[in-house]
Amino acid sequence: MIFAYILAIALVFAGPVHGQDSSKEENAWPVDFLGETHTLKAIGSIQPPGEPLASKQSITLFLKNNYEFIQQFTKEINSIKREKNLSDWYHYQLIRRVAQQLTPKETDYFQYTAVKFMLLHASGFSPLLAYGDQKLLLYVASSNTIYNLPIKKIGSQQFVCMNYHDYAYSINFNQIQFEIIEYTVVEHPQQFNYAITSIPKFTEQGFTNKTISFNYRGKKQSISIEVQPESMDYFRNYPVIDYRFQFNVPFSQTVYNSLIPTLRSKTKHLSTRKGVEYLMIFVRDGFEFETDTKYFGREKRLSPEETILSEKSDCEDRSALFFVLVKELYNLPMIVLSYPEHVNVGVWTSDKRKNQYWHNTLAYSIYEPTPQTVQSKEYLKNMRAEVAYEYLPKK
Repeated sequence: MIFAYILAIALVFAGPVHGQDSSKEENAWPVDFLGETHTLKAIGSIQPPGEPLASKQSITLFLKNNYEFIQQFTKEINSIKREKNLSDWYHYQLIRRVAQQLTPKETDYFQYTAVKFMLLHASGFSPLLAYGDQKLLLYVASSNTIYNLPIKKIGSQQFVCMNYHDYAYSINFNQIQFEIIEYTVVEHPQQFNYAITSIPKFTEQGFTNKTISFNYRGKKQSISIEVQPESMDYFRNYPVIDYRFQFNVPFSQTVYNSLIPTLRSKTKHLSTRKGVEYLMIFVRDGFEFETDTKYFGREKRLSPEETILSEKSDCEDRSALFFVLVKELYNLPMIVLSYPEHVNVGVWTSDKRKNQYWHNTLAYSIYEPTPQTVQSKEYLKNMRAEVAYEYLPKK
């Protein structure tokens, strides 16, 4: 069903757009993605608007005049997506880089945003644009729960804002009226999924070693991990999502291969309980703590690999890293415990520790991957925790 009360834009045309010569020569745009340069080709180029994109009408006309040209990039973008097994989030990072080459963000932000809209639409997603007070917001249909981005509801569809960061995460929606640019909504659009189930591989260039040092039972331990610092760029604007998504973002193959076998070797002679404690101490003492507000200036949840790469991290980030390490080495039942202003992890083991949390007939030992003062320990002891996420292995 198409929502009749929204004006629909005809984004797929039966013939060439008026004024666009189909006999133009083929042009090429180099796009750097995951350390590799892809050359994308298309006939023609962006048709610049006759006036600044400063109204609903001018933006609509720009979309109409350029959609057929933009549509040419879809085949190559989808080919890269299949080849590298990209999640929707990495697919969007590729779209951002293509748009940057076609019309740089710094040169004309509205054109850049409109091009991303067209690339998303041509890729099968259901995006929309909203204009107000000289601001242009890009949304996409998604059923995920997102905590730090504006959400727009149209009928039964939820749309998540994708460029809120470009406005410093600060827009007064009570004072600014945004007008929806005309678009098409179908009954079953492709929902944009923020879950990340695999990390694509970078080329071999740009890798470096990071050494994590910590003390375990009075002995200094050092673990060297091969990392790709550039991978942080692809998560820079990743939103605050449910713990079940954050805690299950996997490592890249490179980090996995340099970290997991080493930890397995370090813990192979330890009991399960002591091995889990070893992982906890590795996370707790090997990384510097800082709150998101002080470090990033806003709430941000890091993936486990981001926590390894980042200079500082908070309790949510450390808990996610600890969680995925326990999952990889032991694959035990776990729960994520959420307190007011704190998060830690409960792990079920056959040999119990003193502090336990009962949930659905299982007694979980509470592990604290974040350094705690005497005061904070007392605070947590008197606070009621809630189970924010439960992981039960299929095995």
